[in-house]
Amino acid sequence: MEKTYVGTRNVPPTYSIGFWNVHGGVLAYCPRTHNTAEAYDKRLSVLAECSHLPLYRVLEILHKEKHHVESLITARLSGRKAVSKSFDQVKSDKRILELVSTYSSMVLPDFLTGMALNVSTKLSRYRRNAAEAKENRSKQTIQEHVKLDLLSFCYFLNV
Repeated sequence: MEKTYVGTRNVPPTYSIGFWNVHGGVLAYCPRTHNTAEAYDKRLSVLAECSHLPLYRVLEILHKEKHHVESLITARLSGRKAVSKSFDQVKSDKRILELVSTYSSMVLPDFLTGMALNVSTKLSRYRRNAAEAKENRSKQTIQEHVKLDLLSFCYFLNV
């Protein structure tokens, strides 16, 4: 990883820092990920309904997509808002922007800790939800075992 992104004393990195650094993009309110491109690719694949399409089908899909994009542009020009982000995503973006804005006045370990905490909150929320789901499943399993035990006990007593 060091050779790829940082380089060594004798070998420059495979990708320059300007290529993968998102500091300027965050300050300019640009997306940090390629989720929009991935969403668009997903949209086209859903429209296609299969892979390895004949050329005429690809042209039909692109023609439909052109009309869809034109309608979105017209809606934006008429004053309609774009699809908004979730409340959690907006809060996360604000925290990251504030952190990146103060980067020059921070000590690097503090900055990295702050970024890690912003990323880990999403991970911890996911882990917490997964743990709760697992706990609920185990509670249901315990209740099922208790019911089975009661049934077998009642059967034993011939009730």
